[in-house]
Amino acid sequence: MRLKDCHVGIVGLGLIGGSIACALKTRGGARKVSGWDVDEEVMKFAKERGFIDNGDGTLEELVSSSDVLVIAVPAGEIVDVGGKAYLCPNGNVKAVMDTGSAKRRVGGALSELWRERYVGFHPMAGRENGGINNASCDLFQGALCAVVPFAHTSEEVVEIAEELASALGGSSLRMDPLSHDRAAACLSHFPMLLSMVLPLVAAEQMKDLEGLFSMASGGFRDTSRLSSGPSWLVAQMWEQNQDLIRPLLLRAESLLGEIAGSSTDEVIKMAQKAKSCREKILGMSVSKRGDRDEQ
Repeated sequence: MRLKDCHVGIVGLGLIGGSIACALKTRGGARKVSGWDVDEEVMKFAKERGFIDNGDGTLEELVSSSDVLVIAVPAGEIVDVGGKAYLCPNGNVKAVMDTGSAKRRVGGALSELWRERYVGFHPMAGRENGGINNASCDLFQGALCAVVPFAHTSEEVVEIAEELASALGGSSLRMDPLSHDRAAACLSHFPMLLSMVLPLVAAEQMKDLEGLFSMASGGFRDTSRLSSGPSWLVAQMWEQNQDLIRPLLLRAESLLGEIAGSSTDEVIKMAQKAKSCREKILGMSVSKRGDRDEQ
């Protein structure tokens, strides 16, 4: 089974689901693209913009007619929605995937239901403002999509997920659930929490200098950008992956303490090491990929 021959049904037409639908439609990545959302106005918007072929039915109608089901609802709702979808007639469904940013708990639950038909799928791209109004056909261009098989996942389903990554304009990388969640904690969730700290500290320490807030420029905007995202996103990320995030926060606290007690020469050495680590992690890819907002 090839993705281009499939009817892809997308549950949840927000930023991620809407962008997946748009990319598949414009790139011809699937035979048909349908969508369902709890908000009828969102489905109407998606249909009018040409993101989907069909978007005026029920969840049951979407599931029963789809070959590939993509669950793109907020992380805290994935298991519930995946369970409701499973209770619908689903004999045609060959592959099911979710777009959440943590896989152990969510994927474990969905894998028990959908068995060999389930694989985790996490496109590493996003924007600080969600909703279908911010969806883009090019959101995943050049982005890495994590493909996360579970014990029951069939090879055919993994390959469909990899085809989806390519159809969105990105690339794919297979990984196990724990490795995925560890990497997501370090490279996605931890930065979101650090981004929250910056405006909190600045506002607290500048209570008597609010007239000078206009001095905030590129450095502050860039490093605090993620804190402008929805609070529920941070809360759900924390709920699902806090066991792996908490040690990172404690290590950051320790490093900040070291900096606070360092000499100028020691700070220079730490700054040089940080630069080297950043270049190693990014593989000098920033100049190649541009500024891509990652969630």
